[in-house]
Amino acid sequence: MTRTVKNKILGVIALLTAAALWGGSFVTQLLGMKDLTPLAFNSLRFTLGAITLLPLLTLSTGRTKPKNWTRTIVDCFISGGLLFAAISVEQYALNMSSNAGRSGFITALYIIMVPFMGLFLGEKAQWKTFVAPIFSVVGLAMLTLSGPQGSLTVSDGLLLLGAFGFAVQLIVVNRSTINPIHLSIGQLFVAAGLSWLCTLFMGQMPSGSDVLGSLWPVLFSGVLSTGIAYSLQVFGQQHVAAAPSAILMSMESLFSVVFGALFLGERMGLVAYIGCVFMLAGTVISQLPNKNQPDITETEYVEHEPTGREEMMSK
Repeated sequence: MTRTVKNKILGVIALLTAAALWGGSFVTQLLGMKDLTPLAFNSLRFTLGAITLLPLLTLSTGRTKPKNWTRTIVDCFISGGLLFAAISVEQYALNMSSNAGRSGFITALYIIMVPFMGLFLGEKAQWKTFVAPIFSVVGLAMLTLSGPQGSLTVSDGLLLLGAFGFAVQLIVVNRSTINPIHLSIGQLFVAAGLSWLCTLFMGQMPSGSDVLGSLWPVLFSGVLSTGIAYSLQVFGQQHVAAAPSAILMSMESLFSVVFGALFLGERMGLVAYIGCVFMLAGTVISQLPNKNQPDITETEYVEHEPTGREEMMSK
C-alpha cells in the first residue's frame, strides 16, 4: 500500500470520526443541560473548544500572521456572533425537544440552505440546488408530521431558525479571505465571550457543583466534538477531495440518530426513519461536485470555499 493510499484511508477514517463526534454532541448537549442552563453550557463548551484549537496555531498554516488585522478581527466578530446566536437557539430548542436524533437531522438542513441562499447573492444555480431541498422538505414532513404532535413543534421551528443562522454564518465564512484557522479559533473566543456575558446578565452563572454534574458532557462537546473533531477534519481534508469530504462530514445527522438511540433510548416510527433517509439523501445530493469542478484536497492554506463544518467548530 502506497503512502498516498494509506493517507487517503486515514483521511476517510478521520472525517467519519469527526462526523461521529459532531453527531454525538447532540446527546451530550441534552445531558449537559440537566445541571446547566443552555447559556452556561455554551459558555463552557465554547471556551474549551477555543482553547483546544490553540495548538493548530503551531501548524505552518496557523503560524502565518494575518495580513490585515482589522479584517481578521471584524470577520471573527461577525462569524462568532452568528455562531453564538445559532448555537444558543439550537441549545434552547434541544432543551425543549429532548430528542437528539430528530434535532440532528433538522439542524443539518443548514447544508441545504446554503446553496439555495447563494442564488440570492448572484451565485450560479446548479441542478442539485433545486433537487436537494425537495428531498429534504419531504423528509422533514415525514419526520415531524408522523410524530405524536402531528405537526412542527416550537422546538422544530427554533431548530430551523438555528439552521438558518448556521447557513448565514457559513456564507459569511465562505466570503471571508482570512486564514481559516485564525477564523475558527477567533470566532470561538468571540462566541465564548458573548455566552459568558449573557450568562452573567441573565444571572445564570454555574456553580462548581453544577459544572461537576455536567463535566463529561461539557468535556465531550467542548474538547472532543470541537477541538479534536476539527483537528481530524483538518487532517482528513488534506488527503480526501473536497466533495467526498463534505459528504462524509454530513453523516453527523445519521450519527445523531444512532447515538440518540444507544444512549438515550430514543425511538421514532418507521415513517420518521424514512423521512431521515430522505433528508440524508438531500444533504448528500447538495454536496455532490459540480460539473467540471476540479477535485482538490487541502494541502495548504488557499482561498477556497469551505465545506461541511469548516465554518463552525461547534459540534
